[in-house]
Amino acid sequence: MAATLAAVMVAMVCEVEGVAPPTTVDMSNTPFSALAVACTVSAGRVTAPAYTTNCNVAPDLQSVTLYKLALCTAKPSPPSTVAAAGLSSCQLIHDDPRGQVVAIANGSRSPVTLPGATKPANATYGYLYVELSPTQLIQTRVTFGSVVGDANSTTHGSVCWSIASPGTTLYNWSDHSQGAMPPITRCGSAVDDAYAPTSITYNSFNGGVFVNALTNLPISNGMPAVNAGAGVLNALDAYLVAEAGTLARPETPALNQANGVSRLVGILTLPQALTVSDATTNVMLYYNNSLGTQIATQTVYNGYVPVSRFGPGPFDITVAASP
Repeated sequence: MAATLAAVMVAMVCEVEGVAPPTTVDMSNTPFSALAVACTVSAGRVTAPAYTTNCNVAPDLQSVTLYKLALCTAKPSPPSTVAAAGLSSCQLIHDDPRGQVVAIANGSRSPVTLPGATKPANATYGYLYVELSPTQLIQTRVTFGSVVGDANSTTHGSVCWSIASPGTTLYNWSDHSQGAMPPITRCGSAVDDAYAPTSITYNSFNGGVFVNALTNLPISNGMPAVNAGAGVLNALDAYLVAEAGTLARPETPALNQANGVSRLVGILTLPQALTVSDATTNVMLYYNNSLGTQIATQTVYNGYVPVSRFGPGPFDITVAASP
């Protein structure tokens, strides 16, 4: 069975300080357009977003590591501090503790076969369960409408691109002051040989406090029509979990540390159930990466607006079965 997966969990810009108890954040009143604001583009040039506002464009490449994928007839119970997510109503499609790296190139619709993937039992499924590595890779190059700087305004130009993360782990909940950002972008007149994916590891879902659960995340309805519309997802609950599958809950949450996070878990509600029958040959996931990169900037430094990072954008996915 062939299966296509591309998934990136919601990104939150994270150049601020703050420590607080773990929090579950309900996003039910947040529209997708507010979660993933599209950048202003004119004649192919992007307007650099103002500091703290951010905006989203399509990346050249996104890469995630998939551990587990399942279709469920009933919504799995969420992970708690004492129990992992309940999957008794689920049929595993893919389960690999080593992880399967899945790369999504911009503009490509070629399927990716997951080794060892299996066809789920015949049934009608209303939910999708995914388990991913907390580390995401994003490779992006952007032409701006003005001259900007890299993360620390040491290189300048209208073109900026992602470069490899430094040797230490780059966390999304981190403490970086102006002029001391991780060197993960470069700018100039054209992309150079340093162009590479940036690696970002989730240690919180928020930039100011430790948040280990986001519920009712909005999902775009702008996906291509697949399976007569049955594949458009309209709700996502996301969790940061420890190795045992329970909610990550460090005694002292802190910036720039793993906070006990081992994996990302997503529980997705389908607006229309997906039916698997004897005739089904493939279960396919399609990822919409048109807003898959979030551009973050800082205040003017050394005379230029620094592009501090190209981070992962929203989780935006459809699922379908064929025929």
